[in-house]
Amino acid sequence: MKYLSIQKDRDGASSTTLLQLHVGQTGIDSVGAGYLADALRCNRNLTRLDLTNNPIGDEGVMFLAAALTENSSLTELDLSEAAPFGEEAARHLATALAGNRSLTTLEACAIVPKGADPPSWLGEHLAAALSSNTTLRELDVCWGMSGAGTAALADALLMNCTLRRVLLDQIPPGPVMARLADALCRNSTLRSLNVGVVPGDESMQALSRGLALNTGLEQLTLRSGLMHGWVYSEASLSI
Repeated sequence: MKYLSIQKDRDGASSTTLLQLHVGQTGIDSVGAGYLADALRCNRNLTRLDLTNNPIGDEGVMFLAAALTENSSLTELDLSEAAPFGEEAARHLATALAGNRSLTTLEACAIVPKGADPPSWLGEHLAAALSSNTTLRELDVCWGMSGAGTAALADALLMNCTLRRVLLDQIPPGPVMARLADALCRNSTLRSLNVGVVPGDESMQALSRGLALNTGLEQLTLRSGLMHGWVYSEASLSI
């Protein structure tokens, strides 16, 4: 295994008190994800599961999504770079998220192959879930969505009042950036926004319009560069 980290509570005496399980880049596939999902169904202590950079694929994501409908202790789930997974898996994940009342952090960064065109469906399905989810506080979906998917999430921010920190994919100038600006005008609960931008006056003007009326944002991070090639620069601003 390349990376295995297990965190127990202060007593550390029993596996029933396991709080965090970090198994990133350990070669876990869909079968392994299924075993973990089975464990999540009955586990009442684990709060964080990190599966970054494991080839769990569509089936593995769907196993975990099913477990989220029964588990009430997990607060953080990291599926970043968990192999490319498709729309059906994303739909199952969003459906589980819509009814889940414990998860506060979801990371699904870089779920498409390096250099591939990002899809819209991840953002669209997650946006639908956010209309009913009331517990998610942090969402990271950078390097995994097209402009249409980002636009759907921006629209969700118009109504969502629980998210505090969001990482979004690169947004081109034009209608999608305008929709994000509209969301910033009306959303008063988001505290940190990390978003990819195409440098230029149009993008900056739209963001400035949103920030002028925003009353909640405290941290804004702008990324630029070859976003889906995983080469970028970023600048962060405390507001």
